[in-house]
Amino acid sequence: MKKQSLPDNAGLSLIEITFAMGILAVALSLIFGSMISVLVIGRVNEERAIANTELSSILESMRGMPLSDLVTYAPEKPAHPGADRTIQLECFDADGASISLPMNLATDPLTGKITGPLPDLPNPVEVKATLLWTRENGQVYKSYVTTSIGR
Repeated sequence: MKKQSLPDNAGLSLIEITFAMGILAVALSLIFGSMISVLVIGRVNEERAIANTELSSILESMRGMPLSDLVTYAPEKPAHPGADRTIQLECFDADGASISLPMNLATDPLTGKITGPLPDLPNPVEVKATLLWTRENGQVYKSYVTTSIGR
């Protein structure tokens, strides 16, 4: 039995191998880049869900407060998300103008009760809670929740 001989051009040339490796490198970089993006977006979405839970909790604690407590309410800073967090509360008057909470109203130093007139707010009053947080890499994110609170 005679052994078949391979033609002189059998196999892959160095150019063909280099080209194939280049295509493989581009494909792998796209795949890994996409995986990293998915992980980053997942973390941001997780932090946003935590922020919305914190904000909903703050608004729920405000529900049922008398107007005098509502306009002077200052929530505690939440423990999550991010490295640094800031809470901003605001309500809206009948004309839709924003009023920052807590309001700086005159109070009795002994009792802490408001001595001046309370602002004229609609019933129910719309309240917006905003949470700004900074991630460890310095990126700033914002989430807000609104609700109407009857008084």
